[in-house]
Amino acid sequence: MKLNNNNLSEHDKHSHYHHNLVKFIFSKIKYPKIKLYFIFVALAYYFFTSNLFSDYIPFFVSHGYWSIFIAGLLFSYGFTNPFAIGIFVLAEPTNILTASIIAGFGALITDSLIFSFIRFNMMDEFKKIQRIKAVKSFDSFFHKHLNYSLQKSILYAIAGIIIASPLPDELGIMLLAGLSKAHVGVFAFVSFVFNTIGIFVILFLF
Repeated sequence: MKLNNNNLSEHDKHSHYHHNLVKFIFSKIKYPKIKLYFIFVALAYYFFTSNLFSDYIPFFVSHGYWSIFIAGLLFSYGFTNPFAIGIFVLAEPTNILTASIIAGFGALITDSLIFSFIRFNMMDEFKKIQRIKAVKSFDSFFHKHLNYSLQKSILYAIAGIIIASPLPDELGIMLLAGLSKAHVGVFAFVSFVFNTIGIFVILFLF
């Protein structure tokens, strides 16, 4: 039986929308962990916009720079990243540069943990992606036409952009840990700088 949206309450329409969104994600994307990431995006959006949780949100954003630091810890991990962005948007720190640096340190801590066990996390699905014909062709061209130094510079740039963006840091860390074989000190520098820049942009825009 098909539901008539005109007869649904606002809460029911909201729930119906998220049910359809989750159903769409599961039917269109074949990688389970990537599906789960988009589900967490939907859950974070629902959490920060629904009246159902409005009484709890101040608890997460009312502790000043501690809230920002915790959000930084959450920012690096794919599944918690959407919740971190929600905290950044609602926290409204008085000094966004200081807040970005504090959150950057939090993100670095999480990135360091991910760096240590990346091979046990999402590497299985990354290997599936690497077997896609288009990806294999790009990889072959990349290694055939570019020297090692240029390859390394491009990988650092791509990894940094991914780490700075709301995309899961695991993607960028995989490049640094697996492909470019970055020294831990270099990895820490790239992680901190690009996370700080990404968080600063979010705080500046919102």
